[in-house]
Amino acid sequence: IPKMIRDEGVLVGMCSHIPEVLEYIEEKDWDVDFYMACFYYPNKMQGKIDEKTGKPFRGEYYGDEDRAAMCRFIRQSKKFCFGYKILAASRNAKTPEDTRNSFEYALKNIKKGDAVIVGMFLPYHVRDNTKYMKEIWHEMNTL
Repeated sequence: IPKMIRDEGVLVGMCSHIPEVLEYIEEKDWDVDFYMACFYYPNKMQGKIDEKTGKPFRGEYYGDEDRAAMCRFIRQSKKFCFGYKILAASRNAKTPEDTRNSFEYALKNIKKGDAVIVGMFLPYHVRDNTKYMKEIWHEMNTL
């Protein structure tokens, strides 16, 4: 598939919720220009038993261990990476402090020059999220 895309004369990117998939692509030296790397693997618990209830797990899962694993991949990759779903489908954006902390975690755990993609719904999200980005970027670049 990457060759078919490249043959069309455009950049080639690969996207995954699973760090091991992107690691495999790196190990096999696929001809790609960039990655889209999801901070969370929301479907990883489907079909498994919830330890708390003893019943099949329902819904999406957003564990901090997932974002840590993906950020390790992003940092070790020499390719440009877009990190996405940094707010865990709004689960890490319940308060302004939670939201800012999610931005800070993302920006401090990707490579300099990489980017994040953030979904927004309400009009104030644009204002607040750009404010957090500017504040954190300024803090990181004036230390």
